[in-house]
Amino acid sequence: MLTNADGTQALRNSIHGILVFDAPNNTIGGEVTGAGNLISANAKYGIYLYGTGADGNTVQGNLIGTDASGSVDLVPICSHVPRRLALPTT
Repeated sequence: MLTNADGTQALRNSIHGILVFDAPNNTIGGEVTGAGNLISANAKYGIYLYGTGADGNTVQGNLIGTDASGSVDLVPICSHVPRRLALPTT
């Protein structure tokens, strides 16, 4: 999480929020309330699934690019969205 403790202001980090490299069958977040992560204001990608072995991963129930309420966009450090996601993911 790259926000202040209240989840209302972006803080800077130097790379990705969450990186999964060549690792299968991970869950980032979850189905139940409160299982998700707040992932905002990263210098690179918020969630980066990369490599031929990064398949079968689930990304679900996360707040990405917002404050803790999910209703206010936090200005990203970088302005691009990743396009390289390992497949299949859910």
